Amino acid sequence: MRRTFVMHRFVSFVFAFAAALPTVGLAQPASDEDAHSLCMPTGAPPAAGYQTYPGALNMRGQTVIPNVPGYEWRHGCGPTAVGMVLGYWDCMGCSMLIPGAAMAQTTAVNRAIANNPHYNDYSLPIDDDESGLLPDASYYGGAHESNCLADFMETSWYTSSNMFGWSRLNRVDNSMRDYVAMVNSEYGTSYGCSSWNETWGTFGWNDFVDEIDAGRPMVFLVDTSADGATDHFVTGIGYRDTQGYQEYACLDTWSAGSNIRWERFRENAWGVPWGIHGATYFVLDSGCSATITTQPELTQALCGGEDAVLHVATSAQSPQYQWRRGQTDLVDDGIHISGAATDTLQILGLTPADEGADYLCVVYDAIPDCLVYSESAAINVDDSSPVILSHPEDVIADEGGWARFQISVEDPPLDTFQWRKDGAPLSDDGHISGSQTQTLFVFELTPADAGVYDCVVTGQLGLQCSLTSEEAVLTVNPIQDDCPEDMNDDDVVNLQDLAELLAYYGQTGATPDQGDFDGDGDVDLSDLAQLLGVYGQACPTR
Repeated sequence: MRRTFVMHRFVSFVFAFAAALPTVGLAQPASDEDAHSLCMPTGAPPAAGYQTYPGALNMRGQTVIPNVPGYEWRHGCGPTAVGMVLGYWDCMGCSMLIPGAAMAQTTAVNRAIANNPHYNDYSLPIDDDESGLLPDASYYGGAHESNCLADFMETSWYTSSNMFGWSRLNRVDNSMRDYVAMVNSEYGTSYGCSSWNETWGTFGWNDFVDEIDAGRPMVFLVDTSADGATDHFVTGIGYRDTQGYQEYACLDTWSAGSNIRWERFRENAWGVPWGIHGATYFVLDSGCSATITTQPELTQALCGGEDAVLHVATSAQSPQYQWRRGQTDLVDDGIHISGAATDTLQILGLTPADEGADYLCVVYDAIPDCLVYSESAAINVDDSSPVILSHPEDVIADEGGWARFQISVEDPPLDTFQWRKDGAPLSDDGHISGSQTQTLFVFELTPADAGVYDCVVTGQLGLQCSLTSEEAVLTVNPIQDDCPEDMNDDDVVNLQDLAELLAYYGQTGATPDQGDFDGDGDVDLSDLAQLLGVYGQACPTR
């Protein structure tokens, strides 16, 4: 499978599909000059062949360029199809081509495709097959200066033999070149644009695949009605060869941008619906010198609950960052997403919903005014992590007694267990039992057993993901010493005890076992007096 890259330099095919001539059985036009498009919307297009736009680069054997906006018919399918390519470049770094955002069909987008002066000067009076060509401002004069794609394409112009909505293949390359030149003149940008037309035989399947793989959308001039005559322009955005035959994906100007149409990649001829007559290539240079010097890690395989980190570096002089998933800007939420407007994105506590191959970073360089895009990164989330149903609970037990900690999990035969105390793994030794099972026992408790216990559960599927239980605290109540003065534990306070106390006499930071009977931290006169007060007495049996 080929991989689609969104690149800084975009060469976009705009495949011009021109409209069917009314005479049934009319032959394919003899030249590009004769190829034209009626491009009038004639009701809802057939439902067959439509698929929801996936917004992904490569899916199940098909390659589709993301971020190509889907526009509906605007006074001609030719300028509308080229307009979608224009909107794509605007979104991909040449942000001055269309004022404002270009992913939706805004008023600014409509003006770029075919504005009101174009409609008034060239579409009116509206002509059709019944009326025949009707003279307009292209014939009478007095028309506005060309300033939209439809103007530069001479769509609907009487002097170009185009009735309302018609366009011709030989003007498609000019339209983008002239439009970009206008933008450069008006805004002082330095966008470079070259374009050329080719007909079937000069271009073919391999050319199309190469352009799509490089992230360069195309527009075909096609014959939708299979009568051998061209009748429509559409924007080509993808390909696949999974059904035993080659297909192209296009946005057809008739339906919302969320739909793409898949059609056979074939030369137009009688009986071949959606056959291709010609294509127009476009190469556009944004003039932006900034680059992405460090791309995000292209593929990460992580366990559910883990954190994903994506990082970019850029040569931009004054960079601003925006991480996206597909066409949607990510936003910090204080919980799950962090760093969405920085060079490092963090996705905390991954869930299956975070899995996708459409994470990328858009870098805006204010000096000069341009955008650069990172490569797309994929995050694969392993959702086979263990599921803990109940966690261990705190335990309070007496010294010399025992304690039990227990967890329960889904599908325990698929998991392994490791109990820990204060972060250190435990092992069975007679004092500890069940350290690698769901139930841990600690016998003959001593004060040293007090601490924090948890269990690490590791799945045996996929990435063998681990999950740590909640912590449980073990509190060990020490045995109360009813005769602390019997320091040698021979059940009588005698000379040996006095000698042991005197050995610690004057020590600070002492313990009861060292003669600090009153708990003030020192072995002093009060402790000596307490021992002498019971000297010679027997202690209770312990």
